[in-house]
Amino acid sequence: MKNLFRKILVGCLVLVSVFVFGGCGKKEKKVISIIQYVSATALDNAKDGIIEGLKAQGFVDGENVEITVYNPQAKADTLAQMCETAVKKSDLIFAIATPVAQALVNELDKQGSTVPVLFTAVTDPVASNIIKDAKTPGGCISGTSDINPVADQVKLLKEINPAATKLGFVYTAGENNSIIQLNMAKEAARSIGVEIVDKACTNSTDLEQVVKSLISAGIDALYVPTDNDVASQMALLASLCNQAKVITICGEEGQVNDGGTITVGSVNYLELGKMTGKMGADVLNGGDISKMSVQYFTSTDYKVNFETVEEFDLAIPETVKAKAKK
Repeated sequence: MKNLFRKILVGCLVLVSVFVFGGCGKKEKKVISIIQYVSATALDNAKDGIIEGLKAQGFVDGENVEITVYNPQAKADTLAQMCETAVKKSDLIFAIATPVAQALVNELDKQGSTVPVLFTAVTDPVASNIIKDAKTPGGCISGTSDINPVADQVKLLKEINPAATKLGFVYTAGENNSIIQLNMAKEAARSIGVEIVDKACTNSTDLEQVVKSLISAGIDALYVPTDNDVASQMALLASLCNQAKVITICGEEGQVNDGGTITVGSVNYLELGKMTGKMGADVLNGGDISKMSVQYFTSTDYKVNFETVEEFDLAIPETVKAKAKK
């Protein structure tokens, strides 16, 4: 009888150990959503950087986190639906580009949610009504800004062509980031005696006609801001300008890689994404997002697309080329 009792007791202990220790060893994966506004080189790089940044801090998709990437391709209705889903199911959300961050602010308020949100590729999160203060955001939203040195980039025009008087500026009418950059460009242009000739497109579909119109206006070069819709069609824009021998001064180096001519001090979106991913890891490790200041990427590097310059015989002085890394 004692032996039978001992066997039953041992069996029960084994079962208890399986449930207790087995259950403790199995950790639930954190659910992470990444919402990318549109497919464009800069935003693609930011997304990849976020995933790399998380991985470098020990958060690996499929192992201890579950990452879902959403891309509404700049469609407002689709974006709203994706934000609703992400807020309901996620432990952490990454917002790539200003329209996504703004949509998530609205959705968080609608659902009464405090799910932490980290934005990236946002020029001015305060002016865009995403947060109230960049140093102490408060609430559940912070992130990284891609504000570029617009003034330095505009002043490139005089380095390239001291006699230049007209700089074109193309942007999407509904893109708040681009309007902020346009105002910065106008101020910088006035200081060097240059006129800004700006034209807006409603979306990427009428970009070709807008660019052709600017070229016909006799601009000396075209400034391309970090505009999501414009960036998604950068190859087309660059082709039109290159064939007309109009230099493109780009807001970020991804646009140079896509056929643009030159930039200075531009944001590396892969590195910006990594910075954002690191912030996400801090949140997952228990960090207080309300006290996380907005972070910025800084650079003074010149980037020149030498292949484009040589193929289309674009007039870039040797003194400017010498400042750039091939």
